[in-house]
Amino acid sequence: AGRHAECSASAAAAFDTIIQPFFAEHSQLVPVTYPRFSWAVSMVHSRAARVDLFGQERLVLMPLVDLLNHRAVPSCSLSFEPDSGEAGQLVVRTKHAVDAGEPLTICYGRKANDELMASYGFALASNQYDRAVLPLRVCGDAALTMQKSAMLPRGTTRTTPAGDTEALLSFGWSAASVDDSAAHQPTCAEVELPAEAWLVLRVAA
Repeated sequence: AGRHAECSASAAAAFDTIIQPFFAEHSQLVPVTYPRFSWAVSMVHSRAARVDLFGQERLVLMPLVDLLNHRAVPSCSLSFEPDSGEAGQLVVRTKHAVDAGEPLTICYGRKANDELMASYGFALASNQYDRAVLPLRVCGDAALTMQKSAMLPRGTTRTTPAGDTEALLSFGWSAASVDDSAAHQPTCAEVELPAEAWLVLRVAA
């Protein structure tokens, strides 16, 4: 719900700041309504693939490619193979032998389940890019709180509206559970706390 609301807000802002002013300057054109613009944005988010075009990653809409499902470890690769000049072709190649009836898959990118659900309408049973942030309040007076915060990696603390300092631990899935069929293997990821800082937080709690 949060990711969908974020995408909707972004589309609405783009419509107000880019689309409407454009048609206001080009009155000879038939203006696009917000529902049609929102539909077009949804088609791009759910159908386009990211491809490296002449050294720049671009979103590209290609016939039939949106029929390929997503896997973190896909059976196919999608690439742009340039010809002479600025021409070229988009190619889907299998990475290994594929049995008859086996689906062809590509990787949609390093996306957490909330982004997969908002953009494509599905989620994975085990997704290595999922993260759950656990906030822990850093206790103590101002001087002690500052000392504890300094022991944590940069970017892993925040100040709440109430003025409290919180340490943010990010939990995810281990690399061993990349395969959709693998069992969940929760692990602490992204943030590695110094042992002394972890002990300070535990004692303070």
